[in-house]
Amino acid sequence: LRASSRREDVVELAVKVAKAALPPEARFAVRCKRVGKHEYSSQELAKLIGRAVLKELRSLGVRVDLDRPEVVVGVEVRGEDAYVYVGEREGPRGLPLGCQGRVVCLMSDGLRSPVAAWMSMKRGCMPILLHFNLEPYMSPEEALRPSRALASWTPRGRLKLYVARHGEVLRRVEGFGRPHLTCLLCRRAMLRVARRLAELKGSLGLVTGDVVGEPPSQTLNDLLLMDEAAGGMQVYRPLAGMDGAQVEALAKRVGTYEASAWLEASCPAAPRGLEARASLAEVVEAEEALSLKEAALEEAERLEEKVVEA
Repeated sequence: LRASSRREDVVELAVKVAKAALPPEARFAVRCKRVGKHEYSSQELAKLIGRAVLKELRSLGVRVDLDRPEVVVGVEVRGEDAYVYVGEREGPRGLPLGCQGRVVCLMSDGLRSPVAAWMSMKRGCMPILLHFNLEPYMSPEEALRPSRALASWTPRGRLKLYVARHGEVLRRVEGFGRPHLTCLLCRRAMLRVARRLAELKGSLGLVTGDVVGEPPSQTLNDLLLMDEAAGGMQVYRPLAGMDGAQVEALAKRVGTYEASAWLEASCPAAPRGLEARASLAEVVEAEEALSLKEAALEEAERLEEKVVEA
């Protein structure tokens, strides 16, 4: 709760908060912090509040215990305002959103990519979301729900999202007849689209939800081949060393779990079983045969812009 920083107003509000929070015979403490110049010190204000609470709640038998309090009445005085609270919750920490510049976040799977985008936001990156519409392989509409959850972490509750129609590229790749290249070719095309969007929007990198060793296309060799398609644009992978349980726990904390857990079913075009190790020469040959570079550039020129709101 907020009050003016006048001594009398802070004490009055603190007593009000204490009356609502302290059970009979509770041990309590008052902790004060100040920023700015005031007519009192933090210690003086804490003593004033403690005396006032003891006087007001004498009938409840409450007492001060600075070493092992059951309830802590917190007071923060900042300039002309004062804030009084009981209890603390750990926030996300990190850096102010946008202070590190923009990144394009690829929203191409279920749990992982929204969490990776959130991790970049936590470190001060403003995300430009890029969703790949894989019709007719996967339904497009519900896949936008995780983006709305991410928008709730922004000051205005909204984010820019671009939709790329990637189904045609995936159709070409699947029909090529080399299953071990399916995911690599598809994801390299995604990175090319993302790189072009990053160039247009002045972004400083790309963010993916890749986890090292996660099938079907996230071995170190595969990730190296995918990075080559980014054309020198930095690819950030905040989740690289996490396992499924850690990603799931973060998704629940961030608020994207309910929106994206159902999407975890693998892409129907992805091959089953282990894939053979691919080489760069083999991948480039396939891309040339399928004109995938040209297809990715055309896809980037037809991006659909949306604004998602929490």
